[in-house]
Amino acid sequence: MTSPYNDEITLIDLFLIIKKRFKLLVILCFISIVVSGIVSVMLKPVFRTSFIMRMPNIVRFPVARDVVEYTFVSNIETENIITGLEVLRKEQRIADLAQRLGLTPAMAAGVVKISASRPSTENSMLQIIVDVRDPSVINEFTAGLLNYLNQHKFIQDRISLQKENLMQLKKDIQTSIGDMEELNNAVSRQIKQNGITFLGFDPIQMNKDIVEAKQSFKEVENAIALLRGFEAVTEPVIPQYPLRSKKLLPIGIATAASFFIGVFVSVVAEWVDRRRKLAATR
Repeated sequence: MTSPYNDEITLIDLFLIIKKRFKLLVILCFISIVVSGIVSVMLKPVFRTSFIMRMPNIVRFPVARDVVEYTFVSNIETENIITGLEVLRKEQRIADLAQRLGLTPAMAAGVVKISASRPSTENSMLQIIVDVRDPSVINEFTAGLLNYLNQHKFIQDRISLQKENLMQLKKDIQTSIGDMEELNNAVSRQIKQNGITFLGFDPIQMNKDIVEAKQSFKEVENAIALLRGFEAVTEPVIPQYPLRSKKLLPIGIATAASFFIGVFVSVVAEWVDRRRKLAATR
């Protein structure tokens, strides 16, 4: 060991210090194991569930023989809204979270995590994953989340705008069908009465156009009917067992941390002893 009056500590000194104050290290590690073990046992288990949510995202219907896609609520926009709920949870703003989801404060306090993920091949679906302390609140949480999303002003404005567009398109198609049918009937009467053979257009093609327009009209009606907002495609399963316990992990972390803290305390104590001995010899 180096001179007691030297402030520097070598690896050999560190080993001797640990050996000298081994009991202190053992006591600190034991206390940390006991405390972390008690905390781990006292923590309530966490239950996880998930469900698939259909978004009011893609509306498809043929217009002029083409399929048109309207994306009026994207996955990213919905994820940002759900992330806002997770921020409230992390910041422990339980009252605000409960108010948005229509839950009691006690139910909202039992929510451990809220997250959303996008399926790689499906743009109109979103998977919601929620961790809770009490699995009995899962159904209330699901209903509250869907209601919150559907009542969100941003979502309501988008759905309202899309519905107006579809209603106008429906009216235009209906007018077009009426005009074509009126022209077709008039031409048919002329043919029967006067025997006209030259029309300037193909009546067979017009009949096909009328059929296609009626199909488009039906598709638009279906699209309007589908504007119901967010819906749960799959119901969340109420788990009977919690997530796999990781109680040994915090115990191991606490033990390692207490060991290094003990080494630090031992080094500081040894340094203080050396300074005292140096002062006593002067």
